[in-house]
Parts: sequence; structure tokens; C-alpha cells
Amino acid sequence: MQRILILAANPLDASRLLLDKEVREIENVLARAKQRERFDIRTHIAARPSDIQQAFLDYELQIVHFCGHGDGANGLIFEDDSGKGQLISSQALANLFKLFADQVKCVVLNACYSEVQAAAIVNYIDAVIGMNQPIGDWAAIRFSEGFYRGLGAGRDVEFSYKLGCNSLELQGIPEEHIPVLKLKGDRIKFDQIKDSGVLQDLNLSSGQSPIESHVLSSDKSNVATNELLAKHLFDDTLQVNCYSEFYVERTPLETICLDTLYQPGALVRIKAPSLMGKTLLMDYVLTQLESKGLKTVRISLEFADRQVHFSNLNRFLRWLCINITRVLALPNELDDYWDEAGMGSKVSCSTYVEEYLLAASNAPLVLCLDDVDLLFPYPEIYEDFFGLLRSWYEMARTRSRPLWKQLRLAIVHSTDVYIPLNINQSPFNVGVPIELTEFTPEQIEQFAQNHGLATSLDLTPLMAMVGGHPYLLEQAFDYLKAHPEESLHTLLAAAPTETGIYANHLREHWITLRDTPALMETLRQVVYAREPMVLESVQAHQLHSMGVIKLTGNIAEPRCQLYRRYFATQLGDG
Repeated sequence: MQRILILAANPLDASRLLLDKEVREIENVLARAKQRERFDIRTHIAARPSDIQQAFLDYELQIVHFCGHGDGANGLIFEDDSGKGQLISSQALANLFKLFADQVKCVVLNACYSEVQAAAIVNYIDAVIGMNQPIGDWAAIRFSEGFYRGLGAGRDVEFSYKLGCNSLELQGIPEEHIPVLKLKGDRIKFDQIKDSGVLQDLNLSSGQSPIESHVLSSDKSNVATNELLAKHLFDDTLQVNCYSEFYVERTPLETICLDTLYQPGALVRIKAPSLMGKTLLMDYVLTQLESKGLKTVRISLEFADRQVHFSNLNRFLRWLCINITRVLALPNELDDYWDEAGMGSKVSCSTYVEEYLLAASNAPLVLCLDDVDLLFPYPEIYEDFFGLLRSWYEMARTRSRPLWKQLRLAIVHSTDVYIPLNINQSPFNVGVPIELTEFTPEQIEQFAQNHGLATSLDLTPLMAMVGGHPYLLEQAFDYLKAHPEESLHTLLAAAPTETGIYANHLREHWITLRDTPALMETLRQVVYAREPMVLESVQAHQLHSMGVIKLTGNIAEPRCQLYRRYFATQLGDG
């Protein structure tokens, strides 16, 4: 059994990080892993210095994962008793790991500038991952997903590290060079981890000179080292973590998407609240399209830096073009086509897409834009950008611009379009609309069987608690599969509490609401209403986008009993 300790610190006096999401994604990846029974995760949120020592003493830990803020050479930032930041020096951390070097074999420091601490800790620990510069929230999350996906499949630390970096490349996040792996000793060998049955022995070929500790990164100075190590450590191909075995078809939605996107100049609009399965649906559709020879690019606006890329239209469009170029593995020729002062950013963007990106191949290009509702608070961008998408769609219908027929658009969003748009310049009233709903009872039964649960299991109480919410169902099924000794009754009794399996998910929503008092007050009204009620438009759509309420027109009610009960407790008496 490999015990993983996750230490998360998000001090009140520091910028807020998406740590709850990082923790949740690590748990999700390992819950789905083929060797999931080999892992036991222990999590400490708002970690204090005293929590660290106690956790090390309480558990026989093999892997320690820190997520939070780093302060370079000064150390890592944990929390004090009041919730404010408390710095722990690199030397203090190294001394702590020295005391537990007989049990801890791998450390992940998912914090800005944590390479300094990694260099100190690797004197005592076999493998330590740190960050050589600031790392964005989503880069940190995606790296963790890839890393633990590798470990969960039984791969070694080096392979899992590289898989984590590759996750950033696949997502179009240009930060794959930031995580660095440091190894202790003069040979790449992890005997004690190998003995656990999870990680592999990594001796180099006989007669080869010992290799000193290295930093694996994408820096040009390390290319030779990386290639040498990769020759011995990694397979030629990466295993893709495919969820097809768990996927439940939403007939006929997949067929509609595929049939539409095969057509020249097509556009589909996919709408569903957060965590309702939009990502899996599009993964399925794009994979099918790729198998037929179409090129696909998926860009989530979550990866944009809102303070930088949402500051003006020109920066946003350049960010979009650069990332499409990266995913297509084409040289960046943006400056050769861009003339903001002369042509303007919209014409520059269209010219680059048409004359460079579409002209680069005879294959049709499917561009999937995810989380586009993140632009809704930015009218200075969305008015022109959505009009631009509409113009691309219209140009595909003309004979004078044949290259635009190669472009097919998939626009994915979490809520109704409540922003004011000119009907002749909106992409939301053309194309084919697709709306994802909750799973039906039949789909829920199929979902449970896909997770290997007995057909005799009565799912009625679970459906009464979470309805047909795909993500909430998946969490329950993963837990029941991994803990066969636990009953569904026990799981549901703790579900709406801080000790239940949904604690991190619920807490993430609560933090969002707590930071938005008006939204929190609106949800209070919905939770305590005896029947569905009318809500003000913008707030209704925001809560619907989060997935915590059902919305029919402007009539709202809690999405499920799990949310009603949890938020009733958090919000106090109605």
C-alpha cells in the first residue's frame, strides 16, 4: 500500500489558488487507476507546521504532495492558526524529510519557485519534483493529473513526471518546462519503491557509467540528458488514459455531433452546467473525428490568464491563435500576418486562420472552444469575438472563400447566453444546439455496471441524493468499487458533510459562494424555498453554470438533495 499525504495551504493573506480542485483531480485520477487499491490518500487542508509533523508520525508515508505558495529561496508558505501565511524555510523542510527518509520516497512540491526546496530535500529523498518558476493554477492541476495517472498505472516516477509534463503540452499550456525532477544518488534506482510493487527498478544498462542527479526539463541545456535518460527510462509511446470503459453514450447526441461536424463549415453549440459531462462527450466526438482524418484542436478559455489575455481583444485573439498553432504543431508565424494598426486584430486573426492555419493542410479542422462563457463578463472582448466566430461561420457559406469550408466550430458553454448580442452577429443562434441533461435511470444503471458494481445494488437511495448528476454518481461508484466493505447507506449518511466523499467538491462551491455574497444570498433563497422560485436572470445563470441549481426558464430549484442539505447547513437557518 502506497500512502500519499497531500498538504494544501491557501492562506487568507495570499492570492487564492484552486487547491481544492487540484486535490479533487488527484483523488479522481487515482480512484480510476487500474492499481487504485495500492493507494491510500490522506489530505490536510489549511496545513500548519504542526500538522506536517503529526501526519508524518501518524501515517507510513511513501509520497508527500504539497500544493500552495512558494517564496523561492525563503521557503514554502503554510498557514498559521489564524489562517494567515507562515513561512517554512528550505532547511527546516529538508531536516524534516531527513528524519523520515526511511519511509518517504517521493516528494512533489507544486508551488512557485519550489525547485529551491527540491534541491535541499533531494539530499535525503530519492525523487523530488519542484517548480523552477511561477506556475499557473491550471498548469499545476494538469501536471498533477498526469503524474498520478502514471503512478496509478504502475509506472515509475520518471515516466509519471514526463507524463505530467506531456499533459501540459496536450492541453496547450506552455508551461511544460516548469516542473523539474531531481533524483538522489549516482544511479537511477528506487529499490525501496520497487519493493512496494508500484514502481519499477530503473538500473541503466550494464557497463554504463553512473549518472549523477539530474534535472529533467524542457530547457535546451538539458536536451542531451533528457534524450539519454528517455532512452533507458521511457517507452516509445505514452499510454493515453482513456475513459471509454466508463463512458455512457447519450444517444443520439454523439451521432448528431458527428454528423454535423463532418459537414463543411459546420457549427455545434454544446451547453450543460459544470461537471455534467461536456468534456467526456467532446473527447469522444473529437476522437472519432480524428480517426476519420480530421484535425482537431480543443482550447479551453480556462487556460487564459484573465488579467493578461482578457485585458483587450488584440491580446485575446493573439493568445487564441498561438495556442491553435501549438496544438497543430506548426511554426508560429503570427507576426507575419498580424497588423493591428493597419488591418485591425479581427482581420489579422481571420487572415492568419484562413491563409496559414487552414491552408497548412487539406484535412478539415475542427476547432472546439470550451468554457466560452468565461468571456461573458468582458463585453469589450465578447462583442467582437463572438461576432468574429459568426463571420467565420457565414464565410464558409460563400463560394469566394473555399478554405473556410474546412473549418468546423464546436462552442461549449455552461449556461444560457444571457449577455446582449446582435442576433446577426451571434454564433449562439446558428448551427446545431446540443444540451446535456442528467443521466436517466437506465443510463445510471449502465454507468454503475461500467464501474464494475453488482447489478443487484439498489441505486434508488443514491439517485434520491444526487439525481442523475454524472460527476456525483461517478464519485460514488469509484468509492464503492474501491471500498467494497463500505455500504451505500454509510456513504450517503456522510455525503452532505465535511467528512463525506463529496467534501472537496462541496467546499470548492462554498468558497466560490462565500466570495460572492450576492450569489450566496440568492442560493439561500432557493435552498429554503418550499417550491421552485423565480430568480433574477444573471444570478440564476451563474448558479446554474456552477451546477448547483436546476433552471427552467427563470424558475430555479436545488439540483439535488446533496446540494440542498449541504448548503442549508453552511448558510444557517432560513
